[in-house]
Amino acid sequence: MVSDELLNYIEDSIARGHSKRSIRKHLVGAGWPKNQIDAAFEFSSKGADITVPKFSDSAKSGSQRFFGLQEGEKIVFETKPLKGLFWSMFLSSLVAVVFAIPIIIFLLLPVFITSSSNGMLTSSQINSAFAAGVMGAILLLFLSFFIVKRMYNMRYYWITNKRIIIKTGFLGYTIKSIPFERISDVQITRTFTERIFGFGSLYIQSLAGQFTQGRRFGSEGNLTAVPEPERIQYMIFRLIKEKRTKEHITM
Repeated sequence: MVSDELLNYIEDSIARGHSKRSIRKHLVGAGWPKNQIDAAFEFSSKGADITVPKFSDSAKSGSQRFFGLQEGEKIVFETKPLKGLFWSMFLSSLVAVVFAIPIIIFLLLPVFITSSSNGMLTSSQINSAFAAGVMGAILLLFLSFFIVKRMYNMRYYWITNKRIIIKTGFLGYTIKSIPFERISDVQITRTFTERIFGFGSLYIQSLAGQFTQGRRFGSEGNLTAVPEPERIQYMIFRLIKEKRTKEHITM
């Protein structure tokens, strides 16, 4: 996460009319690492033209709120995952179905052998076992399509001026709330699969998540397949900074 102290200094110096070159020179002389200076300048420059939409119309089914707002809380941004997430999830299930075909055939072979008069499989029985395996795979494919679509439609994200809220589920649903004061970092990922389907994801790190096993990057929650993850990451950092400044929180 970009240092609030560093970001404040850069923004204040720019407001006073100092050039970026002179600011960089001063910061380097003060011992700030170059990568942190570059990151702070990048975040500062993004702030002038950030255009993250406040509300998304992409998910009529998921836009209903399933939680109450706290006193003084307002929704700043909400969105449904991009459609690429659905197709990446369905592709994963399709691969599983392909591997399921030989398993289904193997399980059916004893049935055909038992029904055979001489205990040997005929070519027609082998063809029947193969056809049954394919039909079973097709049924699994339709079932996986329904499951993936349902899970995709249930997923939704909200960002307020106090916390990040994630809704997931299948038949029921779960609402996860991550207050800003608990967030230690927000990481961006663009894995090979994510790049193929044209999206990136944000992993919300917190001390609670880092001490919980089985969570990627020690994250407490993730915003998978969001539009413009770099801009949303910046927005979250700015909201965290504003909340800490307003409530005089030091971390």
